[in-house]
Amino acid sequence: MITFEKMYNRYHLTGTLMLNQAAHIGSGAGNDEIDSLFICDHQGRHFIPGSSLRGALRSTVERVIGVLLKNGSCCLDPMSDLACPSGNRAKQEKMNEFVGKNKETEICQKIATDLCPTCQIFGSPFLSSRVRLADLFPQNNCHPQGQKRFGVAIDRDTETAAKGLLFTYQVVEAGEKFDFELWAENMTDDNWGVLAIGLLEMISGHFWLGGKKNTSGLGQCQLREDSLKLEYFDGSSGLKHYLLKQAWPVIKNGGQVKAFLTEKVKNLLEKAAA
Repeated sequence: MITFEKMYNRYHLTGTLMLNQAAHIGSGAGNDEIDSLFICDHQGRHFIPGSSLRGALRSTVERVIGVLLKNGSCCLDPMSDLACPSGNRAKQEKMNEFVGKNKETEICQKIATDLCPTCQIFGSPFLSSRVRLADLFPQNNCHPQGQKRFGVAIDRDTETAAKGLLFTYQVVEAGEKFDFELWAENMTDDNWGVLAIGLLEMISGHFWLGGKKNTSGLGQCQLREDSLKLEYFDGSSGLKHYLLKQAWPVIKNGGQVKAFLTEKVKNLLEKAAA
């Protein structure tokens, strides 16, 4: 596992995230009517916090990788026999004891051995995330108009509308586009294989944001394939090019990016089957 003492590679992925369905938004203020992962800034622009997207991306990866790889994610079953300590308090305490008693090289080796593939990418209490996602603002600095919708609570006993329990929420309508930006550093081929699973789901449109309102037909979004641009360097020669020419040595667009991601997933699955 590559750690962060040195920078071996850096990747920059940009594109357009489009709402295929309306998405629940929040105000970012103490508004009792609105509560959501989508919020507004001080200028009234609705935007998607990078942390919200990153959480949804990790969750998507975990659901798939848990089927493809036996030890794909510790968070699916914290009480399993996986060595990864991220989702288990007792294992975290043991790892903390190990960190306090051993040298840095031994600690790095232990982390590399114990962390599950998902935690190696998205981070854990013992390793920073390799992936960073910027907040997603509306394209062209526009101010998409929110629309207020009304709902009613359902009485679970009678399975009818509960009397007097009306509520309101706001949405940004389908079709709105947001700028997507992802940075990744010190990625291995296996790291890319795991991350690419989630990104391909986004490109396919099999991806939802917005938490509890997803069940109300909200939050489906898609990373537009034709908008994708991947820039990166990998290795010392690429780093020198990046520094001296202030330009990325490798640039891929659109379908080339999807092919790159698909190849990484293919390599991961072939390695797992070997």
